[in-house]
Amino acid sequence: MNVTQREDDIVAIIPPRLEDVLFSRRFLCSSMILPDELFPIGYIHKQHGVQGELTILLTVYLQSFEYDFLILEIEGIFVPFFIKNKLIKKDRSALITFEGISSIEKSKKLIGKTIYLPKQDVQIVSEPSQSPIHELIGYTIIDKSKGKVGTIEAIEDTTENVLFVVSYQNTEFLIPVVEAFIENIDDQKKVVYTQLPIGLLEINQ
Repeated sequence: MNVTQREDDIVAIIPPRLEDVLFSRRFLCSSMILPDELFPIGYIHKQHGVQGELTILLTVYLQSFEYDFLILEIEGIFVPFFIKNKLIKKDRSALITFEGISSIEKSKKLIGKTIYLPKQDVQIVSEPSQSPIHELIGYTIIDKSKGKVGTIEAIEDTTENVLFVVSYQNTEFLIPVVEAFIENIDDQKKVVYTQLPIGLLEINQ
């Protein structure tokens, strides 16, 4: 992929007000946001509504959530997304909308992404024993087409997208935690029912 195509792909996701900042000579030089300046606080869990609303899950206990922006990694570049509205919910979750993200199509591209804040702005009350998604460890994944896929052995949440680490017959699969792939979760049976895209398991082995 050439540089021009990469920039076009990023602009298709980020709010318009950031385009000039992102691709200015100043931003793309050494003054760009660096990974070691950031602290991961959670991830974008799923869409909510039809106007770009997103549910986020926090993996740390923050002293407060009075932030004007969150930082996401887009095509290898850390980009601030400014918060338009937010509603704090229970269980370390929040419902937010970003400026410039006002459609299902745009918000869908952000699902599963880790959310960051500058380290100096993060004030943690205490460390959680585990995030809500980690409660699914030990659940069995049963796919509509494949049948039993395996058991969720771990959650990989240090990557750009949150992943189920699934083990079956001495084979490890990595499955993105995406709402579109999950049909239902049965807590009594400890089963996650999925409808995975054709070929996903093969390419993620």
